Amino acid sequence: MHAPVRLMTLIPFLVLALCVGSASAQDAPSPATAEQLKAEAEQRALARTQAAEQDLWTRQNVTRFENRVGEAADLFAELERRHTSLTEWMTSLLTSEDGKRLGLNPTVAIQFVAYQEQPVMRLADFDAKRGFLAELETFLKESQASPQVGYVPDAERVREADDAYLWARDRLARVAETEAWLKTTLATVDLDADVSAMPTLEQLIQNYLARRHQLWIENTVEGKRLAAEQVAPEIQENARQVELERALFETEQLLREATQALEKQRLDFERKLREQDVIMKERAAAALREYEERIAEIDRVNRLAEAARKQRDVASQIEAQEMDDEAQRMLLVARCRSASVQRDLRPFLDAGVWQPGDSRTTRRLEAGPMSYQALLAFGALEDNMEGLQSLLGIANARGCNMVNNRVHGIKGPNGHPDADRTKWGYDVTFSKLSREQLAEVQRIQKLLIELGPTLVEEGMLAR
Repeated sequence: MHAPVRLMTLIPFLVLALCVGSASAQDAPSPATAEQLKAEAEQRALARTQAAEQDLWTRQNVTRFENRVGEAADLFAELERRHTSLTEWMTSLLTSEDGKRLGLNPTVAIQFVAYQEQPVMRLADFDAKRGFLAELETFLKESQASPQVGYVPDAERVREADDAYLWARDRLARVAETEAWLKTTLATVDLDADVSAMPTLEQLIQNYLARRHQLWIENTVEGKRLAAEQVAPEIQENARQVELERALFETEQLLREATQALEKQRLDFERKLREQDVIMKERAAAALREYEERIAEIDRVNRLAEAARKQRDVASQIEAQEMDDEAQRMLLVARCRSASVQRDLRPFLDAGVWQPGDSRTTRRLEAGPMSYQALLAFGALEDNMEGLQSLLGIANARGCNMVNNRVHGIKGPNGHPDADRTKWGYDVTFSKLSREQLAEVQRIQKLLIELGPTLVEEGMLAR
């Protein structure tokens, strides 16, 4: 029963011997040395570590990208809500009593106009960026639903998500500033002032825009007149100065470009010199390594040739031992399958649900042969008188009076608890067995001791 164990132990030496013998016979490259095998193992370990590190880095990037998309989506929802609320609030102030009170402040109309001409955000920009985020969210949900397809966002997608997040955060801050300005201004108005006869904030804004347009027209006309009378010579001089400055700028630009080109050429030349120096050093080092490797190869071949001879001898011995072990195993299998052994061991090979050592509460549903390990644990395979008594207690119809106290249930009215398997008909009193009967029990025990492991391998005994 020990042949497979010895075979597994000797297989590595056999494989090494065959590899070395084949390499020596065919003049092929020599097998790897212990140092090379160690280096390859270290390289594989390093590759696994790098792969794990890369996988961790990828998961972190994907998680950061998903979080940034989620944060941006939350900001866009908050921005839409607060911007809509602010727009509705400012629209209501244009015609409400609170708007009239705000009109008491001479700068309010100007600030309202500034907000209208330069709003916190354009709705077109908001819709475009929110649409892009919605596409990213949909794509991420689909990729999460299919985890076997790995997804790593590229730098451009990450940058776009960051830009959308920063854009929404900036606009939300502007909305907050405008809300704070309105609340602060409303907190300072005179709530008791009678504003029923005052114009609305919308009327004040229209009046301000009309005045601003009229002033622009008047200033434009006046400016043209003054330019025609006083500023024309100055404009000509300014134009000449601008032209001179442009020419100077172009000259300086050409000089900078020429300087940059010369510097680039210098850096390229120095880089090529360094590369050439590295190449020469590498070639010299490679030549030295080749010389040393050839010297080492000669010594290695000599040592391997001697080792190959010894290992061929070991391989022959292993092969002979394996053939002998296999022949012994085949003989044991043939004996196990013989009619005489099957007949002698029938009380143990028959199918049943009881096993030696079972307690009164043990219940088994699947029938099978007797367990080899249970026989060992019960002591039935011990090569002494106690072992023979234990074996008789297991296989005898009335058990054995010396061990019946350990066979649970045998003293009950139903007899032996193993009601399924064939039983012997010996006397329950061990001392009353004849010499021939005792010799027969001993012979059966020796069969079980000798063939037990093989019977387990062939499935005739349970483990």
